[in-house]
Amino acid sequence: MRTVSLPVDAHGMRPDYLDDALGRTGVSLTEGRARELLAVARSHDAFVLEDDYARHMTHDDGIPPVKPLVLLETDGTVIHIRSLARLQTALTQRRRLAIRAVVETLGADVLPDHPRGGYHLWLHLPRGTDESEFLSAALARGTALAPGTYFHADQPDVPRVRLSYAAAPTTADLVTGIHRLEGLVRGGPLQHRGPVSGCGACDGPRGARAPGPWLRPAP
Repeated sequence: MRTVSLPVDAHGMRPDYLDDALGRTGVSLTEGRARELLAVARSHDAFVLEDDYARHMTHDDGIPPVKPLVLLETDGTVIHIRSLARLQTALTQRRRLAIRAVVETLGADVLPDHPRGGYHLWLHLPRGTDESEFLSAALARGTALAPGTYFHADQPDVPRVRLSYAAAPTTADLVTGIHRLEGLVRGGPLQHRGPVSGCGACDGPRGARAPGPWLRPAP
């Protein structure tokens, strides 16, 4: 199986690019975009694996989720997976706190997109920043983040890391963990300086993979 990256916009995945990708070989979908996606899949005799894990993580102030893809088709195009409990109120509070702390600590440019659901934020780093160096520096301060490269089939257009606001033990820990990042972005891009031993947020020869994209209390 070969993965193919596809662009997204405010309405979700772009089916027109999907059509091109199939011919050659998380933003939620609006219902109209979802129907386009299904039409493209049918035209190529393909199937859609719908990982609907975040349906019950819609926040109190978020847009109500559209119907699952599996309810929009009757010909077996969709394989549907879903399993999670309701956490809307707590997640809404944590998301608002996390967004405020990120903007105040790192600047608005670091967070161009403000989600209305889910459990994480994508932090955009200055061009030229070495992602692994940034993760190492953050981890040294007691904050663990997930590498953006783990979630992209191709190289992202700008360096980015994923911050989870759901796993911190308390909201105070969440805000403290974000504040620990102060200076890492505004201080300028972190350039690669060679191998880093014992990096808890790297993969491969530069260190062991981080245990997860969460914030943790300092020792």
